[in-house]
Amino acid sequence: MKDYVWKLMMLNISGNANSLEQEELRSILSKDDEKAVEYRQLEKIWQSSGVKLETGELDTDLEWRRLEVRLAEASAVDQAPVFRMANSWIGVAASLVLLMVWIYILVRDQGTAVEPQLAKVTAVDSVKSFYLPDSSRVWLNINSQLTYLPGFGTDHREMTLYGEAFFEVRRDTTRQFLIAAGGLKVGVLGTTFNVKSYPADSSTEVTVISGKVAVRDSAKVILLTRDEKAVYSNSEKILSKTRVNQRAHLDWMKSNDAVYHEEVADFLQYLQHDHRWEKNGINLSKVSGSLMNNATLAIYKNIELKATYYTKNKGQRNSTIFTIEGPIRPGERLEYGKTLFFDWLSNTSDIKINIQQVEIEKVNY
Repeated sequence: MKDYVWKLMMLNISGNANSLEQEELRSILSKDDEKAVEYRQLEKIWQSSGVKLETGELDTDLEWRRLEVRLAEASAVDQAPVFRMANSWIGVAASLVLLMVWIYILVRDQGTAVEPQLAKVTAVDSVKSFYLPDSSRVWLNINSQLTYLPGFGTDHREMTLYGEAFFEVRRDTTRQFLIAAGGLKVGVLGTTFNVKSYPADSSTEVTVISGKVAVRDSAKVILLTRDEKAVYSNSEKILSKTRVNQRAHLDWMKSNDAVYHEEVADFLQYLQHDHRWEKNGINLSKVSGSLMNNATLAIYKNIELKATYYTKNKGQRNSTIFTIEGPIRPGERLEYGKTLFFDWLSNTSDIKINIQQVEIEKVNY
């Protein structure tokens, strides 16, 4: 991490840092006074040295020879008694700057061996659901991408979004959760919210489902709470806040989610049912059972069960239908009990209960 921060300093001082690297360095320096002092010292050294560094294709051998000449010149200057007494630190500074250039060349040649690789998650033709390193959950819409440093680092949890995503953030007061999307920075500690930022769209939108979310552009910061939305005009560079009266903005999670459609189409694979039965003292059948929802997104309710009784001599006799209202959310189990009257006068040997149909809705955040 130390080497990575030092490289960010070097890139920024030499004028070769991109916007994301500049923002990351500003964030680091604002939280670490020691690194901030170190950066200002290196900046002064760089300005005094007159060294210019280009980021094009470098001739490593040529740059190394140039460094040898500069180091030799710095050493010769340092041997002048009068100069050394008044400005002995300049020789050391020049050597340090030149060493920075040399290390930068080596870093460029080594590529990803020094700078951590970004983790990248892409959704192409269906919604992708996954967990981040801090156990926060993300639903990524089609044609969207999320990139982040593996592990997030120690100071913050930062990522970049291209497209649309719904976030369910695990609360962590020691590491802010930061998202760069379009012209906005979104910051939270722990909440649920939706961010939409497709390059072709005219605006970037942040909608809060629960908790609080801070949204900022280059000019101002606004705070959003439940059912509030920030809209940033990409052309006019204007950030505004409005109320949201319905959750239609989350419909994409249903329409594009392959997992949800599977849980709807094949609900018998996800809704586990167990039951047992017995006759009471007046020959009525009493059934009891449990329904377990093994789905991840589907909520099952108004579950229609068909009970059919059998006798030893005549086989199947009759059936009846009853309903368990629910709802049963993902991971939940529902117990039920029912007294049946339809086989009162029969000599029942067995009762089988099967799920006929259900109503299904998606988890609503």
